[in-house]
Amino acid sequence: MENPLITICIPLYNGIEYLNETLMSIRGQVYSKWRVIIGVNGHGQDNEVFKKAKEAAEIDDRIRVVNLPEVRGVAQADNALIAMAETEWIAHLDADDVWHPQKLEFQVQTMKSLYKDNHQVSLIATFCKYFGTIDSQPNLPSGFLCEDDFKKTNPIVHSSILFKKGSIIYPDEEGGVVPQDYAAFLDLLGKGGRFYTIDQPLTLHRLYPQSHFNASGKQNPKLVASRFWGPDYYSQKCTVVSAFYRMPSKFKEEVYIQWARNFFGSIACHLVIFTEEDCAQLFKEIRAPFADRTQIIILPRAEWTANKKWGAGLWEQQRALDPESKIHSADLYKIWYEKKEFVLKAAEINPFGHNKFIWADSGIVRSQEVHGWMSNFAVAERIPEDRMLLLEIDKFTEEDCVKQDDGLYGNFLKKNRIGGGIQAATAETWRKWSAKYDAMMQRYIAANRFIGKDQSIMASVILEDPGAALLISPNGYYRNPINLWFFLCLWLGANEARFKKLLEGYN
Repeated sequence: MENPLITICIPLYNGIEYLNETLMSIRGQVYSKWRVIIGVNGHGQDNEVFKKAKEAAEIDDRIRVVNLPEVRGVAQADNALIAMAETEWIAHLDADDVWHPQKLEFQVQTMKSLYKDNHQVSLIATFCKYFGTIDSQPNLPSGFLCEDDFKKTNPIVHSSILFKKGSIIYPDEEGGVVPQDYAAFLDLLGKGGRFYTIDQPLTLHRLYPQSHFNASGKQNPKLVASRFWGPDYYSQKCTVVSAFYRMPSKFKEEVYIQWARNFFGSIACHLVIFTEEDCAQLFKEIRAPFADRTQIIILPRAEWTANKKWGAGLWEQQRALDPESKIHSADLYKIWYEKKEFVLKAAEINPFGHNKFIWADSGIVRSQEVHGWMSNFAVAERIPEDRMLLLEIDKFTEEDCVKQDDGLYGNFLKKNRIGGGIQAATAETWRKWSAKYDAMMQRYIAANRFIGKDQSIMASVILEDPGAALLISPNGYYRNPINLWFFLCLWLGANEARFKKLLEGYN
């Protein structure tokens, strides 16, 4: 197979200010057998965007600019440009995105290698990095993609694709079929098309307020997927609740933000995030790919139940009882208490109409290994109907089960039995659990025990009422310290094949 001539199609509505940079990235390609068609759409007969695009194209006679005054929307523009292309292979590039110099070369070499091995592919994509208002890399599947890879969200970055002419037709935006690239990919999937993604970030996807991704206001991957698989398939049955507030802790703030990006930026769950005004925009940007299943709630610290019900003075007093007071703060004690209150508030609002709710710390996704197991986070069927689902870090001992002089079982000041990073239950169970927790906290206060650590109070609740929780204990390979505290990420996020491995206790 010889190196093919490639037509690069660039629809242009917004982003003229970035076009020169985009074209420079094309001219910088190591692979040189290409031509470009830029289609200016939606700006009328005589417009400045077309004139500026013509000026930009003068740098290379392989670049052609056409005006499409009657075309409305990126889908129509893409289809018009594909129709003009005279080559077998076509690449799409948004006018505000850029390519790595080896992008086309990698794709062509991959295509030739696959064809040599009798693998007929319809479309080859690459990994990408976001830049602009978001600086991160989405978590995407690589290699040959299967149907499961398309079920939760679009696994392909539009500006990365190289495809055969005739394989893709973009549906019109009328009727809410947006994102239309996702709809086109699903249509090709349904026709038996084969997709392959190169696991290198060779495409840079710019995000900014005027980009089509942010500005269209019509992005609805849920509608697109439901039209392909049916209205019930895409529904999830549980809501994940998390929070992020700036405060001193064990690690630097930028570390916690990166962990939050690992979680919020790539896990396609239904998510309610509680935070303060100064963090809201950050998480709106991070959750942009999943905006349709995200609710960000501004809740000032003064409105926390920990402050309104118990008073700030009580939490300040806890530092004298805390053996880890050097790395903890009163606000940290409060937010540990507030986890269940965040969930109760989310359950009351219930923006997604679910009956099961998961508390998940914003920093739970700290390793690539854990992240790789969370493709289905979160599977509602693994959450019990009548008990809390909690992580058992260590088994309770006989000593723990002996009542102390203050009338409470054990002493968990320097022991870890229960993990608090992920907790899950039905809304009704959460309400019952909250009452039990608060009653135990009152007993802790009366006994002058340290109340700042939620794990200790949870351990005492369970010893008083063993039927209140289903405890999941990591076993086998997953008892290593890297994954021990985050085991419920795997329990609630693993696909069925991997979940069976968890039950067997090996990797």
